[in-house]
Amino acid sequence: METKEVILPGDKRITIRKPLVRDLRAVGHIKNDTERSLALLGNLSGLTTEEIDALDLFEFNQLRAAMDSFLPKEDSQVGATA
Repeated sequence: METKEVILPGDKRITIRKPLVRDLRAVGHIKNDTERSLALLGNLSGLTTEEIDALDLFEFNQLRAAMDSFLPKEDSQVGATA
């Protein structure tokens, strides 16, 4: 399975795997874009809710960019509908 490694400050390494359809289904019911992205990030990285909540905005944006790079441009907002 394709993965991307993100190196955060302090040399903390987080691996994000390419999402599967089941990952998108698992978060598809979440209406809020930010909450949906946070849930998907947890699924793809193995990070807990507490670990994600402790990220600063710079770290979160690095992880989100890696996650979004796996998604088609029109779906980069994780499950967004046209």
